[in-house]
Amino acid sequence: MPCPPTGGQYVSFGDVDAHPRPVRPGGPRVVIGGHSPAAYRRAIARGHGWFGNGTAAELATHLSGLAAAATEIERPARLGRLEIIYMQLDPIEVTADAARRYADLGVDRLLVYPLPIESERDVAAFLERHASLPC
Repeated sequence: MPCPPTGGQYVSFGDVDAHPRPVRPGGPRVVIGGHSPAAYRRAIARGHGWFGNGTAAELATHLSGLAAAATEIERPARLGRLEIIYMQLDPIEVTADAARRYADLGVDRLLVYPLPIESERDVAAFLERHASLPC
């Protein structure tokens, strides 16, 4: 069913319809990224999750920012607990102990990124080395 016309000073939308429809009831989960106070507030108020990146040391700053935002902005109960997704940028290799430390800090999903590897063979080897990290 198309949406009713919507408009503003600079844009006008009417008869907009999107396919395929989200598989999940209520639509897809929304993950908000960013390292600014405004991004933290958006994640708390509107996101199912927050996505950040940086070093392990920077993670504490980001988590503090999210905690501060949670004191300023009410989190709707319908969103549930905010999922923390973090992409480490240092060091390039993540050990099982390091992955556990990220989890202990509150990271739900740790993304390992083969930075600055560029060859397909080296990326494949990186992924093989990290495939057995704890879930």
